[in-house]
Amino acid sequence: MSENENSAKSADVVDTIERFFFNLIGTVIPGGLLLSGWLLLFSTPRLPRVDALISSAMTPWLLLAFAYVAGHFVTGLGTLMTSAMGKIPIRFFQVEKKVMRKIAATDTFKAFVVQALQQFPGAGSSTDVRS
Repeated sequence: MSENENSAKSADVVDTIERFFFNLIGTVIPGGLLLSGWLLLFSTPRLPRVDALISSAMTPWLLLAFAYVAGHFVTGLGTLMTSAMGKIPIRFFQVEKKVMRKIAATDTFKAFVVQALQQFPGAGSSTDVRS
């Protein structure tokens, strides 16, 4: 196997891990928190007993599925709020790209990038904030 093939496979593995953690941290956890808050605020709804249809072993998977769906709702709502805040002419609500450019222009960030690239030469990526 050539070095390029190894590099491509390791990049695929890293990409898969990143997507998994994005789904877990960015979708399931906010959805679970939304569902937990909803239950705490409004109590549990009165539902008919469905013991015959759903086993107790399936309950965590159903909760995970509901949290995943609710997490997408939270993510969509956050995206709408972020885009609306970018249109408000208040300095506090600056668009993320402008803030990233300001951070990338600081001497501290530049020194950090130089040291990080010296220690981890392969750390440069196509989503580099310096560009």
